[in-house]
Amino acid sequence: MSYELVVPASTPPSWRALRDGIGLPELRALPDEPGGEDWPAGGLRLCRAGLSTRTTDVDWKDGKLTIETLALASPDDFELALRVAETAAELAGAATIHADYFGDIQIGELRTLHPADLMREQAESGTSALVKLVNEGRGTISIPGPNRSCEIGPRLLAELEAAGPPETLVERVLATMRRVQWHVPAGFRDAGVFASGGNGNGNGNGDGEGARQTRFAVWIGEENLVLPHVDYVALRVTDGEIVIVPFAEITRLAGAHATLLDESQLLVRAMSEDEWKAVVARARLVAKSPPKK
Repeated sequence: MSYELVVPASTPPSWRALRDGIGLPELRALPDEPGGEDWPAGGLRLCRAGLSTRTTDVDWKDGKLTIETLALASPDDFELALRVAETAAELAGAATIHADYFGDIQIGELRTLHPADLMREQAESGTSALVKLVNEGRGTISIPGPNRSCEIGPRLLAELEAAGPPETLVERVLATMRRVQWHVPAGFRDAGVFASGGNGNGNGNGDGEGARQTRFAVWIGEENLVLPHVDYVALRVTDGEIVIVPFAEITRLAGAHATLLDESQLLVRAMSEDEWKAVVARARLVAKSPPKK
């Protein structure tokens, strides 16, 4: 459900020229703004601070600049993609571009053929697919964004559906995704995450070459953290000791210090030394040795 615009360009545009032509003050390149004049390896991941739900991926190869908007991109992200295409075409002197729905079109037709209604239809299509996956029992769907993934599963989807009429569900889904990206309280940072075993392509049974990786997040008691949904959480007790617990235990262990961010990710607030000691003591009672791969 992604959507691509392709601009013929014999050479890639410079980042500075592309940025200046797009002309959006909130434009960001992730993880950092490219330096120098060479086209960055792996292309560009662009977003609009405070507005984007997904990244807009831009890459140049073999004389073509491809601009991809992803499923459940916001109308603001589609507007960014159109601006990238217009700017790239001007820089390359291209009179035509290729659009997924329409084939080769004149650059002057770009806006006419991609009105706000089409941008909304794309978001509606992504929302329908999300609802179908959750209702089919696929569990929680993780949707990567500019800063972190947004996780929507049965509980959160039911809340969003109950909050208004079906025809505006798409707006509530996008608002949730935008909130997860841009409205985490000041002072919170994403917890460190590491993985062990497997190669990330398995079925989760832990067997064979394709075994799924086991993911850990690190919980530090004196910091405000966003804890993503992982397999285990490692509580840092001292510099030389950690206590590992299943992720499912964190809400109970943290108590009033934890708040759900979406379906399962948690905002965990910093606590006093005595409070942290009490959490660690409870954690020792449910500590686990994660499976070895």
